[in-house]
Amino acid sequence: MSNENRKWIFFSLLNAPDHCVAQKNSKAKLCKGLVYAIFKLHAIYILQLTSLLRRERKIKQYIILGSQAPHHHFNIFRFLNFNPKQGTMIHAYDKASFTSIRYIGLISLYKEFRRNFFEARNYWMHENISYNTEDIIRHVTASIATFSYFSLLFKSIKSSHPNINIYTGGAELASLTAIKNSLATHYISHGLLGLTGPPDGSLVEFVEIEVSDESYPGYSSIYVYSDHEKRYFSSRLHNTKIITYPFETLIDLQPIVILFFEVVDEFFDVDRFEQIVKLFKKNNFKIIAKEHPTNESKFPVEFCRDNEIELIQEPGITAYEIIRKEQPMFTLGWPSTSLCESLNLGVIPICIPDHHPFFRFQNFYPFKSKTLSWGHDLLEIEALLSNHKNYDLCLARLRKNLA
Repeated sequence: MSNENRKWIFFSLLNAPDHCVAQKNSKAKLCKGLVYAIFKLHAIYILQLTSLLRRERKIKQYIILGSQAPHHHFNIFRFLNFNPKQGTMIHAYDKASFTSIRYIGLISLYKEFRRNFFEARNYWMHENISYNTEDIIRHVTASIATFSYFSLLFKSIKSSHPNINIYTGGAELASLTAIKNSLATHYISHGLLGLTGPPDGSLVEFVEIEVSDESYPGYSSIYVYSDHEKRYFSSRLHNTKIITYPFETLIDLQPIVILFFEVVDEFFDVDRFEQIVKLFKKNNFKIIAKEHPTNESKFPVEFCRDNEIELIQEPGITAYEIIRKEQPMFTLGWPSTSLCESLNLGVIPICIPDHHPFFRFQNFYPFKSKTLSWGHDLLEIEALLSNHKNYDLCLARLRKNLA
């Protein structure tokens, strides 16, 4: 089995070798996991039978693999100007969606499942030196049924549409099956690449992802936000084309500042926010705020109400769209894609915290050099607010900085 075909076994696992795992415990977990995986395989097969009652879905000019959040693939329309009507959407996490494309026979599913299981078993028993055995077993038994189905689905699509392009914004498992079947598969990033962390957003647990031809999916191309990402990924992925999203510099900036709230409670520093508002209002700037899409805290609403600030709560609107619409001179926030997009659009970004866990990763986007710091550069910020003549010089310096 080629390394490209077995990346599904370990992709998304952290590098954590463990040679002391109790075999008895591993075998017990494997047996339990296999029962669940076989049950899941039959559930997928039965669900697809309903598709026999409908007309087969037409494969259009390209395929989009939808992931768990719709915004993960929206950049294909926002930056690449694709026509949504010309693409076939397959929601990779919605069984009713991906089982409605083609009918896959049960015997074929059994054979593919068996083949994938023994390949995975051989890997974790004889070849694995990088990952915890129990982590691999848990990962494999949770994904093998879906992986087997997608493998046969894209094999069928390959036979009828050999030159079709697949675009994905995070459906890694389905993407790996498309790559396995030699279909051109393109990753449409929806945020800055390089780090991975827990679902709860805890910053202290973020780690740098391993990027190499051996470990990373063999995408045909990856679209990124910054030249920094392009250089980093190009130096490590020799068979993948890295492309930077096109950004058009704004030329008619207004005395407006956009404040991007974060989602973690520790970021809601009332004193610092009040200091920010006081300075910008003193210099006759209009202040607009945008809460994080997943925010559940009352702080943004209460703070903006108490300080008479416009809070944008429009569902689905992105930082990029707000910046283009309002054309501000400054944006403020925590290290995030919104600050990178600001600089790309010709707007000076200001990073609110003086210290942040992201700063310790040398291969991640260099926020310290690509933004002004609210704490360290406050004097320069005050000078830019009172006299705009040095704005272009500051912007050019930030854009030129490499690290």
